[in-house]
Amino acid sequence: MKINRFSLIFIISLICFSPFSSNTFVFGATLPPIFNDGVLSQHIKEADGTSGQDTNSGSGVKTGHIQDGAVTTNKIADETVTTPKITDGAVTDEKITGPISGSKLGSHTHSGADIVDGTITNSKIATEAITPDKIGFYRNVIIVAPSGGDFTNPVDAVNAITDASETNPYLVKIMPGIYNVGLYVLQMKSYVDIVGSGENITRIIGTSASGVIRGASNAEIRFLTVEAGCENGSLAMAIRNDYISPKISHITIIASCEGRSYGIYNETSTPLIRNVDIKVSGNSDFSVGIMNRMAATIYSPIIITDATITVTDKTNANGIYNATSVTPVIMTNVITNASGGSYSYGIYNYSSAAEMINVKTLASGAGNNYGVYNSYNSTPNPSIMNVIASAKGGAFNCGISNFSLGYSSTVRIDHSVISGSTATICSDSNATTYVGDTKLDGGPVANNGGIVTKTVISKDT
Repeated sequence: MKINRFSLIFIISLICFSPFSSNTFVFGATLPPIFNDGVLSQHIKEADGTSGQDTNSGSGVKTGHIQDGAVTTNKIADETVTTPKITDGAVTDEKITGPISGSKLGSHTHSGADIVDGTITNSKIATEAITPDKIGFYRNVIIVAPSGGDFTNPVDAVNAITDASETNPYLVKIMPGIYNVGLYVLQMKSYVDIVGSGENITRIIGTSASGVIRGASNAEIRFLTVEAGCENGSLAMAIRNDYISPKISHITIIASCEGRSYGIYNETSTPLIRNVDIKVSGNSDFSVGIMNRMAATIYSPIIITDATITVTDKTNANGIYNATSVTPVIMTNVITNASGGSYSYGIYNYSSAAEMINVKTLASGAGNNYGVYNSYNSTPNPSIMNVIASAKGGAFNCGISNFSLGYSSTVRIDHSVISGSTATICSDSNATTYVGDTKLDGGPVANNGGIVTKTVISKDT
């Protein structure tokens, strides 16, 4: 049988490309089988860069050749997926599962707009990862704290400031804690404010007889407690000001000693004192809540407002003692309570330009008690308005006492309540007292030859 040429070609084609053959023949050549890891990079023709993702033309591995989920994390080398390889908007929230390790992220920074609120929780921050040098603190703010701050001692913190000025002020922030400075003095500096974290949780304790804290002009201390003890039983002094004008506000003061005790001692100074609670106890001859003395002529006022003062002493207790000459002492919304010993004075004005407005003062428990005692007041003269002055519990109790000691003086009392079991008002022969719209409750007016002019006075109104 003859086989023509075309039949022979057909038979050869069937043999070469038969699907039932164990090997593939291409015109007599056998192609090897493909094993795992058998296709190397050199066997894959590089993408032509022109045919796009069309799997029916061109060369290279295209999107259609890759099944969903086929490219897993361990198939991607570190830092091989760079920004140019990712289409804008291609990586969405649903494309990301599980944590992203640091090795998968290149070195870069984030702005606040990159971080979703609430996404960085405590569990995502390594222990001690955020150190002070990683935090941008406010300029000229020094932190005092038992740990983690700039200083552990407020004395060291203030002493470290050397360039404070009107144009370069500082703030020393004292965190909650008890800071015992011992015999050292916390000396304030101008243009440096000291701020605690609250009167109940920030306490400074010391025993320096010259003051646990000493003030400075153009500076304020606030929101903390100062506790003064005494070394060798001599003198306790919480705050002392010398020839300056500081601000003291929202401060609790405790001073206690077997000797003398002072809450605030102002020597030729004109402080602004507001929102203070002062407790003083002494066991010697003289203790004072706030002491005001003047050794020079100063016309700027000492201002005390919203203060509560309690003083006890075995000999002489004074809520506020003013010896300021022409320097006004303006007391507004003040409560004083002095007790114990031989003499107690709610407020003692010795040759002082004292103004009392909305004041409540009590002296009790001593042998001699005076709600307000005005002495040697030739010039200037005290002014008393809306004052409740009481004296009780001793052998001699006088609500308001005016003694000029040989000098002519005038005291004005208006819209007040005066009570004393011995006498409501006591005066000597050189004192003139004007009383208007005031209730006198208790003993008589003992003028002792002085002049007491009364208008609209009653024990019942």
